Amino acid sequence: MDLTTIIIAIVGLSIFIIPVILDQRSKKKRSTGIEKEFLRLAKNQHLKITYYDVWRNSRAIGIDKTSGKIFFFKKEDGNDQKVLIDLAQVKKCSISKTSRGRKNSTDQVSLIFTFSKSEKPEKRLAFYHKGQDQTMQNEMELAEKWLSIINLKLL
Repeated sequence: MDLTTIIIAIVGLSIFIIPVILDQRSKKKRSTGIEKEFLRLAKNQHLKITYYDVWRNSRAIGIDKTSGKIFFFKKEDGNDQKVLIDLAQVKKCSISKTSRGRKNSTDQVSLIFTFSKSEKPEKRLAFYHKGQDQTMQNEMELAEKWLSIINLKLL
């Protein structure tokens, strides 16, 4: 190999590698931003989040194990959703997975909270919604993980 071929190969690889690195850094900054906002909002609710997950750079869920409360945050353009659930008032938690059409096409994955007081309506926390999210990533696994965490606290 001569010097010209090596230089062309390095430049060619750089054209593909540099955008990937910049994209990864950008995603990390956005993820850190939602994480900071989530923890700040939880603190404003007088919660000490002991465990949490952030996904899609727009959603976060966490638990304050001391107070037994779940905090969910979904950031949308001008329509942020903040949900605080006291597990002491929850009778049951389950996963709802809805599909239409093709067998492998999931429309929505949510955690559904049923409360002890029957007059209080069920609360649904959407982990994935086909109308808002292009493709499903790990939302089903994440919902199952949080179902386990919540059910352990409900026992």
